Amino acid sequence: MIADTASATFDDRVGKILEPGVLTCDPDLSLLDAARMMVEHRVHGLVVLDAPRLSRRLDSPWVVLTAADAVRGLLHGARRAGEAAATELLAVRESDRLRDVAGRMLDHQVDHVVVVGDDGPRGVLSLLDLLAVASSA
Repeated sequence: MIADTASATFDDRVGKILEPGVLTCDPDLSLLDAARMMVEHRVHGLVVLDAPRLSRRLDSPWVVLTAADAVRGLLHGARRAGEAAATELLAVRESDRLRDVAGRMLDHQVDHVVVVGDDGPRGVLSLLDLLAVASSA
């Protein structure tokens, strides 16, 4: 979720535009329940949490169950969110500059990144969010 970008520029930090909030699920959650969560909250993905991933380095990818992963999993008989989650996202910090995050996203050819704090994921930032910053300047 993104806060008001009207006064933000690429020189600002991620935290200026991030409105903390991210939907997460346990890898053992049933795939149908995960799909219901996405539909109910009108989101395209859930960050899949497990203990080993919470303690890993910031530059390690985070696993996300996307709507496409869920549909693919349901078609192929997956029963749990962790079985179907196949999309990896890079992680950034709220203290990172938007310009640097945009560069990383373009370098890695990704549309979304997970914003991570000391206590785990804080939100998801997209290229569309960065485009909103650029278009408000």
